[in-house]
Amino acid sequence: MFHKYSTYHIIALLLTVVVFSACTTTSTETIKQRQPSADNTQTEYRTYEPATQSALAEDYFNRGMIYYYQEFYDQSVLEFERSLQFDSTAGQLFFLGMCYKFKNRRDVALNMFQQAVRRDSLHKFALLELADYYIGANNVDSTSLVLTRYVGAYGVDKPILLLDVETLYKQFPDETLAAIHKYVSDISSRRTLINAVSVAEDVQDKHLYVSIIQRLVERSPGNARLLEILFRTAFEIEQPELATDFVHQIEYTNEEHQQKLGQLLFDLVVSLPSRDAHVQAIEEMCSHLVALSHHNIRGRAMFMLSDIGNNNLSLHLFQTSKKSYPNTNIYTYGVAEIASRMQRWELSIKAYEEVKTKSSFDNPYLHNAYAYTLACADTLLAEADRYIDLALSVLPQDINFVDTKAWVSFRQGNLSEALSLIEQCLDSPNATAEMWAHAAEIHASIGNEAKSIQCIEHAISLQPENTQLRQLYYSIKHSFIQ
Repeated sequence: MFHKYSTYHIIALLLTVVVFSACTTTSTETIKQRQPSADNTQTEYRTYEPATQSALAEDYFNRGMIYYYQEFYDQSVLEFERSLQFDSTAGQLFFLGMCYKFKNRRDVALNMFQQAVRRDSLHKFALLELADYYIGANNVDSTSLVLTRYVGAYGVDKPILLLDVETLYKQFPDETLAAIHKYVSDISSRRTLINAVSVAEDVQDKHLYVSIIQRLVERSPGNARLLEILFRTAFEIEQPELATDFVHQIEYTNEEHQQKLGQLLFDLVVSLPSRDAHVQAIEEMCSHLVALSHHNIRGRAMFMLSDIGNNNLSLHLFQTSKKSYPNTNIYTYGVAEIASRMQRWELSIKAYEEVKTKSSFDNPYLHNAYAYTLACADTLLAEADRYIDLALSVLPQDINFVDTKAWVSFRQGNLSEALSLIEQCLDSPNATAEMWAHAAEIHASIGNEAKSIQCIEHAISLQPENTQLRQLYYSIKHSFIQ
């Protein structure tokens, strides 16, 4: 438990240097001459001898410390025991106990620590060693007594926290919780962190829980299970920013976990109640996901960038990836879709034509997207009609497909069919702002002013930040004024 190179020990070593500097007549050779011989007989001293018992005790103790830091514990024990013949302090007893501990003579070590505490009831490191021993021995009463004395003097600080979080929490719940909050960023012990997780769960402190999981992930990069827990909890408390710095670790997992964790992040982003408030965090996540080798995850991340309003970056990434992976259709399709969202119809149609030549192009969703782009561009309307009919033959109840059919009919001038189809869409509780905008334009073409304005106002209520909808509103109002 207790690290032998603590601040206490360093101070002791510095003290040793001071003492040895003062004793100018004591040379390194003298120290060697004072070591026990191979047959463990005493070596006669041939140089300086301290005049007082206190000085003699200090001299033996300082030599014991030198052996201690060199990890010569047998020689160190001899020097410490000689020191105790002339003086007995808590510090001497403690270091003698540490020597016996490292020699695996735990019972003797325990006795030394107990004696140290009798000399100094608040000897911090002796109390720590006693607590460690009693916890290991499952001695509940003795553990409680030692911890009470330690915490009463020093509080729940980092050394005692690293000893055993669960035991501390049972006896000092408030103090232990406060200490975990204070030291969580400095804790490197996996066992301590795992025990701290239990405390955070017990008090239902999700922010602390996330902080602890972050530390565990730092200690175990690429641990898929820990990453999943971290992502879920960060989004649960609506702070995805707490997860962004760890998204890159998905790269360290296997392909199956990359797919699973990437999909999880997309689902979590979609489920965020206030996605607009976390645009920067989502962009950072997407930038990490785009760096992965898994094409599907990379493509989804690029689409997500567009979903949060960064169409330019999304299109740039799709175009760059399309050049790097010309035979991977997801990037060509990405160019087509994002260009369509940006109303860059020529670029979009060109990309869809490439997709058609590289694949069987038998996906109803692709048929729908291609038909809608052609209708918006007001070109090749017969081909648009053919492809949307193919899509509807597979999924006749999909309101997005019905909306596209209505829009194609509108572009072809078949207003009655367009109106009938768009009304089917508006009857659905899932009707989108875009569908209501289409309805507004269809009604406006027929001359239904009140209905047209009602539809566009409803569209704006669904997407109040959409500037294109507001522009359409003013355009419709202006057309009826004329």
